[in-house]
Amino acid sequence: LAAAAVPAAAEPASIQAPAVVQLEAGSFQYWAAREFTRGGKPVDAPRVTVRIPAPLSVMTHQVTAGEYRRCIADKACSPLADEQTASDVPAVMVSWRDAQAYAAWLSAKTGARYRLPTDEEWTYAAASRAPNETPLGDADAVARWLAQYNRETQSQPIDTQPRTAGHFGANENGLLDL
Repeated sequence: LAAAAVPAAAEPASIQAPAVVQLEAGSFQYWAAREFTRGGKPVDAPRVTVRIPAPLSVMTHQVTAGEYRRCIADKACSPLADEQTASDVPAVMVSWRDAQAYAAWLSAKTGARYRLPTDEEWTYAAASRAPNETPLGDADAVARWLAQYNRETQSQPIDTQPRTAGHFGANENGLLDL
């Protein structure tokens, strides 16, 4: 839910800061964001080289429902859609505004600055769990995207049970459950 930035000189921490993983600066290939067309038809985005210019700290695991509820109790965050969610599973169905509010609350409580990672930063942190997939041939881009979506959704049975933080293990960067 949030990436840590530089510690700020602020009031003493009133809660413990979350565990973070420090990623070194680096570059990687990334599909450019936006919609791209050729001859009025959608086409694949070009790959661009993205540089992460400075080290990046990212929370080791997603914000749990229990952690998020502390923000709710302080009246800084909106209630969860499902209040029955166990405390040790990730907070889900949280809007971008809710996530921003949580990051601001966490910053105030810990004295460090937290923010949401950009899409590029998140892709960099996810590493091999978010590979740069190659286009699927020269056919119509929309048809390829739909075919890829169908393959992905049918490749594994859907597991609707929430899992505790860390259940799915860590990637090569030490981030859990990607």
